[in-house]
Amino acid sequence: MLRKLLKKQGFAPRRITTDKLKSYPIAIRKERILAFHDPVYRVVKTASLHAGGNDNLKKRRLIISELVVEWPMATVLVSVVAVLVIGDRRFSTILDPAVLAVFFVWLFAVILAGVICVARHAEALAELYGEPLGTIILTLTLVGIEVVMIASILFHDDPTPEIARDTLYSSLMIIVNGFLGLAVLVGGLKHGVQRYNLQSSRIYLSMLLALWGIAFFIPSYLPAAALNSFKGFLILLCVVLYGLFLRVQFIQHRYFFSSGPGSNRRTIKSKNKPTNARQRMNMRRFHFAAVIITFAAVAFLSKFMAEVMDEGVQLLRLPPMLAPLAVAILVLSPKAIEAVNAALANDVQRAVNIGLGAALGTVALTVPVMLTIGFVVGQPITLALTTVQQVIVALTIMIAINNYKDGDVNIMAGTVQFALFSAFIATILITG
Repeated sequence: MLRKLLKKQGFAPRRITTDKLKSYPIAIRKERILAFHDPVYRVVKTASLHAGGNDNLKKRRLIISELVVEWPMATVLVSVVAVLVIGDRRFSTILDPAVLAVFFVWLFAVILAGVICVARHAEALAELYGEPLGTIILTLTLVGIEVVMIASILFHDDPTPEIARDTLYSSLMIIVNGFLGLAVLVGGLKHGVQRYNLQSSRIYLSMLLALWGIAFFIPSYLPAAALNSFKGFLILLCVVLYGLFLRVQFIQHRYFFSSGPGSNRRTIKSKNKPTNARQRMNMRRFHFAAVIITFAAVAFLSKFMAEVMDEGVQLLRLPPMLAPLAVAILVLSPKAIEAVNAALANDVQRAVNIGLGAALGTVALTVPVMLTIGFVVGQPITLALTTVQQVIVALTIMIAINNYKDGDVNIMAGTVQFALFSAFIATILITG
């Protein structure tokens, strides 16, 4: 309860020291925080700990607890060393499907752990910096991971101009129909009807409709000679639209994106953040360093996973769409877990913010970045959707507009969205 109250004020502790009562594990698992048990730790002893004499013991405990919680980063770094030992060329010479599958599962699991680790530290930075800078940091971090992974496949030995389009298409299907649909489905099973702020869904969906229509539908009907000029216009449009959206979300109409008591008034900035400037600066440096190190390791491993996926697709004659699908799953998994947990906690507004916000941020930021990279290095980027993709994207946005039009959702909304996600998977497996 105290952690939830502090979280609303902009600061939530991630570590708890207890006396190992049996009632604590349930709350610890639910809040996903690091527990530090001490059977002799009592309120009476707290004063002596703060008074001095046990500072070194406390510091050692803090260091150990931080090392324990950073096992994903350690796993990623160990995997980087292992890849360097194995060598670059050996990945491209693997011809045994079983060995390829083992390497793919290993790299996929390690990169997924790294992405979750980056997201956790970026979220910690977001809490330390507050809004709107915090959310911008978190969004840019996840978009950066997606851009790096797309680039690792795009600039592989055999460049694929459609990889950016297919990854963004997969991202929209996964986050809106898959994860958000699943979140609404499980939330409806547990809580029945769940309510949210209607204004937020209207803004999200109108932005998605405009950006997807302009970026991915219009290029299908433009002559080839006009595509480069249109892409330059698209870069500017995405940046301007997303900048205005951030102004609406964090300055002018913040209450559109909140629900419950107080949703009809502006959010008041918290003054109850940590006052120890040195400690706050140290925490920022630690989380920033963790983001940079893990991000670099994930980027390095992405190159080798691209080689393994390329060899596997060619050797086993798998659908080419599986590569961008894997990239989208890796990037969006942290958001998916957060959205499902929010719906289970009867906070569907947060699930909507996470799901539709991730879908919007992905297209509004990834498209201009990838187009800019394409212009700089002279690599063509294909944005025009195929006919099947156009139909599924149109159905996705139409169903989302219908489901989120009256301020509440139930189990059927999630079921319909998840059914469309299964159709998306079927088109990949059946048509290749």
